[in-house]
Amino acid sequence: MGFCLLIGDVERARATLERGKQAGAALDDLVYAALWLTMLEEQLGAGSEGSARAIFDQAASSKHWIGALASWGLGKIGDGELSTAAQSPSNKIEANFYVAMRARAKGKDPSVDALTAVAKSGLFDRVEVDVARELTAPPVRVVLPKGIHLP
Repeated sequence: MGFCLLIGDVERARATLERGKQAGAALDDLVYAALWLTMLEEQLGAGSEGSARAIFDQAASSKHWIGALASWGLGKIGDGELSTAAQSPSNKIEANFYVAMRARAKGKDPSVDALTAVAKSGLFDRVEVDVARELTAPPVRVVLPKGIHLP
């Protein structure tokens, strides 16, 4: 899903979520995939086909972190409430990432600073941190030697 988000491929993201459901992925994993799909749909201005909402509806009643994420995905709680629900350091980084990504999808510039903070966090085992690093990395410029041309 992270790859789909980075390259902007909403159809592939939808297919990935569907494959996860068909494969019997855990609801926790499906909620994360659904969050990524909704961010991508919003970023691209693509309408939702409802698969993410169905996942959020299943998980929103959970008293665990995943329930807070699903409730936030449904719009039942706001950014501040999501941040408050985040109790562990990794949950706090995740909350910051998702809030920043929603702001980014809406074209709000402060999201860059928030994503940079996520990218610079000490966590290394979160895909959210990896994606934040990719999104905030300086562009790579490669100068080819004279006489070399890429097709």
